[in-house]
Amino acid sequence: MKLLASTAALLLCAVVPPGAARAAQGLEELKLSGERLFFTAEVPFLEGLLPRFPQDFFSDPKPRPALPEETGGPLVGTLSLPDQLDRHRALLALKLGPSPWDVGLVGDASHQNVYLALQQGERLLFRPLGNCNRIHSKGIDVEIEPGVNYHLRTALGWPLMRGSTVRLSPIGVAGDRYRIKAGEIMDAMKARAYVFDSGDSEYWLLYETDVDPATNEPAQTRSLLFVHEDGLGSEGWPLGESEIPVGQPTLLSLGGEKLVLERNASGALDIRAVP
Repeated sequence: MKLLASTAALLLCAVVPPGAARAAQGLEELKLSGERLFFTAEVPFLEGLLPRFPQDFFSDPKPRPALPEETGGPLVGTLSLPDQLDRHRALLALKLGPSPWDVGLVGDASHQNVYLALQQGERLLFRPLGNCNRIHSKGIDVEIEPGVNYHLRTALGWPLMRGSTVRLSPIGVAGDRYRIKAGEIMDAMKARAYVFDSGDSEYWLLYETDVDPATNEPAQTRSLLFVHEDGLGSEGWPLGESEIPVGQPTLLSLGGEKLVLERNASGALDIRAVP
């Protein structure tokens, strides 16, 4: 199974502890026995209770050519992929050290590596973020630019996901500190995604240029990500653009929902529910 390391992957990595879906019952018991802890304080990484990320959240959409009888369903979405490309590189405007940056989250074509995207006009930097478990337990140090480093760490809060916090603290330099609620990041991501409904569910579609892990520069490949937000039941489905051949209706399985995607040569993408 391919696992995503793009915007939503780090978002869930950052704001939901590894394995939280499987640990939901245990967390509910903790909430009931100490509710004030969740509502008034951030909770540290719960070593041992929470298994490892990201298998709980991201699934293979199992793309395959759609059968003729699967292609006549209602149109639930249509968009221009070129217009959608890399919109989520600028999720938040932050001043890091002496300089303002547009900050976002991206991944590589393997869907396993996460990068902080930093944009300043025409200047674009990608910084690898490494292991998600370490971000929760000890945090990681990230070089923004030469001489400017920040410590990034996450803290669990209630309600899970939206109430959790991403912390950014300067290391040895003057600079602003940030404690950003996950809900703010999620709202920014949704605002930059293509949003559509199918069945009883809402989906966000993101489209990005992959990062080349050998160079930390933009790669020649691109990926799509479908996200369904539902608290601990949130899910994501990564998909390489090449897995949707031009002119070939392609069936995806997003949990219990099946969709047919068709892309034309100009980059227009139609999304249909299966009849």
